[in-house]
Parts: sequence; structure tokens; C-alpha cells
Amino acid sequence: SLSQLCSSSSSSSSCDDLSFPFKLHLMLDSSTQYQYSHIVSWVNQGTAFKVFDHDAFVEKVMPMFFYQSKYESFRRQLNLYQFHRQSKGGADRRGVISH
Repeated sequence: SLSQLCSSSSSSSSCDDLSFPFKLHLMLDSSTQYQYSHIVSWVNQGTAFKVFDHDAFVEKVMPMFFYQSKYESFRRQLNLYQFHRQSKGGADRRGVISH
């Protein structure tokens, strides 16, 4: 969980003070270790990410890192930080989110 990751990091700030981009990066970097890379993970050699299972993401991954409880709230946060979602292309490209 985020609290475990925060306590093991060298950051002196509390988890509550971490920015959305920092939490997003931490979530993606931890996806393999905490075995949820089938739900969300880095793609394109770490230049973008993709949520593969929106329902599982909202239920299992989001609560570990974010206060939002709805996927649309997560998407709004991404938009605030100028992330872009690929809407065209094949199935492997659609839904890829990059900055």
C-alpha cells in the first residue's frame, strides 16, 4: 500500500502531502512488485501507461494510492496535469495515457 511505500521511502513528507504525479509514478513503479501489473502498468518502454481493467483498478489499486473513488475523478486529475489518452489506433494503442 501507499503507506508501506511511503514509510520505506527516503521522503520526509507524509503520504498525504505527496502530489498526484508522485503517487501516479509510485503506483506504476510498484505494479510488478505488488502484482497488479495486469490491471495497470507502464507501456511503451516506460513512456506511457495503460489501465487494462478499469473496474479492478477502481476497486483494488486506486484506494491504495488515491483519495478518488471513481475512475472519472482519476481521469480529471490526469487532465489537470495535462496527460493525454490515445483514442485512436489498434487495441494495443487505444487507452494508452502519456504526458
